[in-house]
Amino acid sequence: MKILLIVHRYIPYNTGGTEIYTSVVANELSKYHDVYILTRITDPRLRNYSFIDSTEGTVSVRRINKITADHPQLIDRFTDRRIEDIFRDYVESVLPDLVHVQHLAGLSMNIINTTKEVYKIPVLFTVHDFYLFCLNGQFYPLTKDEICPAYLFGKCDECLISDIDNKPSTQEIEDCKSLVKSVMNQVDKFIFPSEFLLNFFEKKGIQTTKLFFLPNGYRTSNFIYRHKNYNNNSHLVFGFFGRINHTKGIELLLKAFSKVKLSNIKLKIYGTTDRHYHDYLSTWSDDRITFLGAYNNTDVNALFDYIDVLIVPSIWHENSPLVIHEAILSGVPVIASKAGGITELLENPANGVLFSLGNTDELAALITEFGKNPERLNFYKPNLQKIFPIEQHVRNLNVVYDEFRGINSLRNNQNHCP
Repeated sequence: MKILLIVHRYIPYNTGGTEIYTSVVANELSKYHDVYILTRITDPRLRNYSFIDSTEGTVSVRRINKITADHPQLIDRFTDRRIEDIFRDYVESVLPDLVHVQHLAGLSMNIINTTKEVYKIPVLFTVHDFYLFCLNGQFYPLTKDEICPAYLFGKCDECLISDIDNKPSTQEIEDCKSLVKSVMNQVDKFIFPSEFLLNFFEKKGIQTTKLFFLPNGYRTSNFIYRHKNYNNNSHLVFGFFGRINHTKGIELLLKAFSKVKLSNIKLKIYGTTDRHYHDYLSTWSDDRITFLGAYNNTDVNALFDYIDVLIVPSIWHENSPLVIHEAILSGVPVIASKAGGITELLENPANGVLFSLGNTDELAALITEFGKNPERLNFYKPNLQKIFPIEQHVRNLNVVYDEFRGINSLRNNQNHCP
């Protein structure tokens, strides 16, 4: 089969969890299929809406350069006709049997409508966050320190992202809701890495036969499981890996760590940040905290040599964070927010411990407990049961693909080409 993967960003330019997952799955899929990727870059040196085609290993990639950040209307966050035109060109060039969407932010939701209505190609959609139900994608109002209570466009006018030039009317919000609903109706199968997100979609009325639970897969051979032993005199290094932004809980982590007055602990923070957070981090003078900047995900296994406990302090309901999988594969215990799919990964008490979402005091108490009793870490021997090799993941994904093999293939129905 020819498989076209759609993702909002892609390595090496962006290295978030969705991007890394897409790369790993694309390369494994290419053992069975011809794999193509359509994605977006933001390079000011290139002409806006130009695109670059490349072959990267066994995968073909088209990167559309979209550098404009103009969103004069709310609908412009969800649709882009120029992106859609480039997509149509690519589909007619590739002639895929199936389109598998990973994320559409910065692209256009009409990619799905075009795929189904114009080309009659089956569409799968792996759900990585709340993008189909929330303008922010995370149910986290950017103007408040709380999780959105609305869960489905209830108070969107209170937390609209600032790059929308004009506050949308009620009708504009309703138009966006209608667009998203129409897109979801077109999807043939939704794939969920966490049961938490699957249950959420089910509660929102999405047809049960369209929902499929498939935990993420990883290149497990890239990780070495560590066996460390601790005693009462051990010094501990806590670590944070990921994007340094508000929803990842960086402020919560720094505040919690500063509450702990122990000299045998350190905090190492790895990750990219924008200017705002770079300035914010520079205000922290605790000599136990080290900001180490961006890292290459291919080096993450080696970086786990330098930490004893991973902290994942996210303040939104994460789906299935890549970094927790990586820590478990590396034998490193986790302290994490009790939220979303995180709880599924830490169901086994040997993998780590949870604290209440957004609770600085609880996190500080856990850091203190480990700092005062390092030998407690000997109890945590991460269990790999929840971690699936990419080979197994793709075999299961192929079972889903086979449901749509030969159905309305564009190559068999070229009269659908406009």
